[in-house]
Amino acid sequence: MSTRGWYYMVVMMLMLLLGICSVTSQDQNAILSEFYQATGGPTWNNALYSAWSDTPSPDACTWQGITCNIDNKIVSIIVSANLTGTLPSILGNLTSLTTVQLNPGGPYIQTELYGTVPAVWFTSNTQLSSLNLHGLRVTSPLPIEMASVPLQSLDPSLTGVTEVPSWIVDLRGTLTSVNFSGAKLAGSTLPPSFWALNNLVYINFFQPDPYGVGLSGSISGSIVNMQSLRTISFSGNSLSGIIPDQIGELPNLYFLDLIHNRFVGTIPSLEKNINLRTVWLGSIKNPTTGLVGSLPAFSNHSVLSYIDIQRSNISGTIPSSWSSLSSITTILLVGNKLEGTIPAFLGDLPNLNTLHLRDNRFVGTIPVGLSSIDTSMEFARNRLCAPFPSWCTTSVCQPTTQTCTDPTPATSTTGNGFNAGSSLTSTSSNSNMLFIVIMVFGVLIGAI
Repeated sequence: MSTRGWYYMVVMMLMLLLGICSVTSQDQNAILSEFYQATGGPTWNNALYSAWSDTPSPDACTWQGITCNIDNKIVSIIVSANLTGTLPSILGNLTSLTTVQLNPGGPYIQTELYGTVPAVWFTSNTQLSSLNLHGLRVTSPLPIEMASVPLQSLDPSLTGVTEVPSWIVDLRGTLTSVNFSGAKLAGSTLPPSFWALNNLVYINFFQPDPYGVGLSGSISGSIVNMQSLRTISFSGNSLSGIIPDQIGELPNLYFLDLIHNRFVGTIPSLEKNINLRTVWLGSIKNPTTGLVGSLPAFSNHSVLSYIDIQRSNISGTIPSSWSSLSSITTILLVGNKLEGTIPAFLGDLPNLNTLHLRDNRFVGTIPVGLSSIDTSMEFARNRLCAPFPSWCTTSVCQPTTQTCTDPTPATSTTGNGFNAGSSLTSTSSNSNMLFIVIMVFGVLIGAI
């Protein structure tokens, strides 16, 4: 037996011994009261947790955020408050816990609770399956003892955790969701063992700063073995190399976010990913050397609602197959080398309300029928010509008086049409919104 095998055997024996000593209701009250005091409970500033106060009610199973089983043993602790102090080990004495969720009560907020995750949380029980520490200021390393419990969901997002441990592979039989979004991962890489987590449904390494560093390395083709994957988010990191073709072999994928990395090469075929709702690609980090080739056909994607493939070297035309995107609401293709005319069918897409085609090489006139897109349109810095529709203002279209029959085509861009000073601030200002959107996806996945 390997050293690690002996280690886990010892841990399991300790768990069994600890399980013999039953925790009474009085003990549970005392444990929660100690946790309350250790984490600044009197300053939580949340009336919902009044039962946790200095004179707590006798039945802890009735306290806010506490769930008990039929034996009145605490199985879940969910506290959303302004926690302070140092992460206490006392919760390790609750040996029936399946869920621990400690956070400040909202995405993109941090508490003043510091320390490392106590190993005793995992050596004292065998049932912990969900750990959410979003927004705590806990730091690495995550204890190897985590690998001895049947974790299904691991969320150290927006914490001081600096790496994904290699032992995470030991959770491959149970782990379905990992969320390290906003963690301090700058300069680290995913261990090769990460790609062996074949039961993953949700992967989130989103970094809110599009100019940040985040993870380096690449996406392994072994991702094809994660056939249950529904969400992939690596936005705002420094992943490089090609986007592996194997992503196109994930039948359940509905959220694909690889924006603001350093990928090169072509976009893989996504024709088999017919459940896609959202596709975010492109990058402000390497707009002149990034993705090349043509746009995906999306010929059988009736539920696709959001396409963001900006600031790359994508060329060719907008595929005619996009005329079947009946659910599409947003198309963002700013800063590429797209050419040809702007398709009139875009105005016939029933749900399209945002169309940004700025900084490309489109020619001809703007179809009058696009007036049906009533939320946001951008066509400036292309090679378009008069007549321009009456609704086409200077900010939207940058209209000229030059007609399409003039000998010299209207030209306001060079290179790939990308203007380094154009609207990068809007991308940065939207990063917090994207973080919240992805956190919502995490909540939805957790509810499934």
